[in-house]
Amino acid sequence: DNERKYTFGYGEGYIGTCYVEKKTLTIDDLPERYCVLRSGLGKFSLKYAVFVPLMQDDNCVGVIEIDSIDKLPENKIAFIEKIAESFASVIAISKAHERTNEILEKNQIQAEELKFQEEEMRQTLEEMAATQNETNMKINALVEEVAAKTEELQRLKGIN
Repeated sequence: DNERKYTFGYGEGYIGTCYVEKKTLTIDDLPERYCVLRSGLGKFSLKYAVFVPLMQDDNCVGVIEIDSIDKLPENKIAFIEKIAESFASVIAISKAHERTNEILEKNQIQAEELKFQEEEMRQTLEEMAATQNETNMKINALVEEVAAKTEELQRLKGIN
């Protein structure tokens, strides 16, 4: 409920610097109240921080920040860097999944639009066929009427 979301500008603060430089950043003497650990025993200002970039194909997709009371040994920092590689892969897979879903949604919308257009074209073709049949019937009726009148004219000429 008290979750806060922070954003950092490109190169802003320790996180932004780690993001821009794309390499692990260690801080040995954090400013007072930078990060305060509170518990039932009291509160402690953490003095040490490690910032590890989440790298995917030479692109930084995020930063992990770990603060502590004591300096972390190199083997733990190396372990955090290995975890960061896994996180970066998960983020990349998640983004690819999102892009795939977006593409699928667009394709579905396009398929529905094409289906609608196909239905409209089918109806238009049916209307054109009906109009053509009606026109053919009228032409045939006119041809028959002209033929009948021509025949009647010839009959009348033959009487005179």
